Amino acid sequence: MDIHSVCVADNAVNVFTDNRMASGDERSVRVQYTPIVQYVAITLLADASDRFHAGAPALAHQSRDSALACWRSMGGRTADGFHRWTSVLSWRLLAALRLHDWGIVPEAAVTDLVTGLLDLQSERGFFWMDADRRDPYRGIVNAAQPAIALCSFIERDFEHPMVDRAREALERLWEGCVAPLTAANPYGMMPYGLYGEPRTAAAGDLYHEAAPGLWYRFFMPEHAPERVNHGLAAHWTSWAHALGMMGRVLERRDFRDAAFDQLAWLTGANPLGVSMISGVGVRTAAPYSRFLGPMPGGFMIGPRGSADDTIWVDTEGRLAWNSGEYWMAPLANALMALAELLPPGTAPASRRLGVPARP
Repeated sequence: MDIHSVCVADNAVNVFTDNRMASGDERSVRVQYTPIVQYVAITLLADASDRFHAGAPALAHQSRDSALACWRSMGGRTADGFHRWTSVLSWRLLAALRLHDWGIVPEAAVTDLVTGLLDLQSERGFFWMDADRRDPYRGIVNAAQPAIALCSFIERDFEHPMVDRAREALERLWEGCVAPLTAANPYGMMPYGLYGEPRTAAAGDLYHEAAPGLWYRFFMPEHAPERVNHGLAAHWTSWAHALGMMGRVLERRDFRDAAFDQLAWLTGANPLGVSMISGVGVRTAAPYSRFLGPMPGGFMIGPRGSADDTIWVDTEGRLAWNSGEYWMAPLANALMALAELLPPGTAPASRRLGVPARP
């Protein structure tokens, strides 16, 4: 599982913290070093520097300095165990591409990162979770990060000698992994991921056989050791982002159609007919929002699954965090996906909330 949160706990009792020390509602907080956070920060700070250069030069300069400081701080850590993770390598490549544009990271270093990422792809098309190559890659937030990183590489340097290999890897990912998994349900939804073994089947979780030696689930297992089962909106919007990029870079309309399927799944094209975005669709899930209540545009954490791998969403106002919690991760992924999928120059529709004025 990729690192996506600072909290590690079983929240089955729906605890809501008062943010006061020693008040009795404490939960464990992850405090260890997190390389994904550093590479995400470098990537975003580099993008911010480029975009704020004209309108806010001081902020652009500060963003650039911060990105470079983060990159330097990671220089001595690249041999640690975290850098064997596919998610970490994908984000390091995305950060390196930005700094290569600035003339900071040499082309040889980019080539090494691309080579390392491509080496983590299996012959069947899926990526491995890490360099041990025992378990297929899955992610809650960074679900499609290897594809996003390779697309970013291809679009930045069409003449690089590794571009053809990167294109072939994306085609293999589609043919061997994405196409058969999205065809396993009538909605074209990308299941949570592949497993090298049905690791919690003995505890009661249902797995589906994908191929000899491979199983998959549509949703997270109910009986996983982490004891946390929640919705996967960030997973589906990550795939929407990746498939949108793949469709553009490889000029494949079917990839773009598959990207829209992931967004449609979250806006009502699912067995419950429920939208996970407040104010979008005819029937929306109940949000876990104790103070603010439903917020127009609020993106919820998404449908979760049961042990028998069927969809569940809170539609009864139970304040179930694991389907209705508002979360920035799927919102950010969805915005990046829409930036890929909508025609250039598309402006969002606007309307005033409340009772419409009568002529």
